[in-house]
Amino acid sequence: EIGDKDTDIFNCTRGIRATTTTGFVSVLVENTAFQNNNQDGIKLETGGFASVRDSIISLNATGVNVTGGGNSGANLIGTMVVGNSLVGLNANNNTCRIGGSTFIGNTTGISQSAANTVKTFGDNNIADPVSGGVIQLIPQQ
Repeated sequence: EIGDKDTDIFNCTRGIRATTTTGFVSVLVENTAFQNNNQDGIKLETGGFASVRDSIISLNATGVNVTGGGNSGANLIGTMVVGNSLVGLNANNNTCRIGGSTFIGNTTGISQSAANTVKTFGDNNIADPVSGGVIQLIPQQ
């Protein structure tokens, strides 16, 4: 498990990259800014999982790039995903969850390989296009 709190990560190739050859690696991020990175603010490859809370992911090529082939995922809670030149959240075919988050000024706000890959708690602000079908609403309990 990797933790990152109260940090600015900027002007890198990637802000954080998580991958493993066996099992999984969990990244916990809170109150962190990922800005002006050449490729990804956060990249989650094979076995990479991230929970991001109260953070800003902006001005990267892709904000959060989840490429683990179904063996990775991201949770974005209270996070601003703003002004990324390609995609705010690129879920591919990996389950991702968003709640209380904002997607504004990205070329594509959310991209998924199939409908319902990205789950929402229904309290997000999404002004950007969503590709790959509808986002699945998780009912409040």
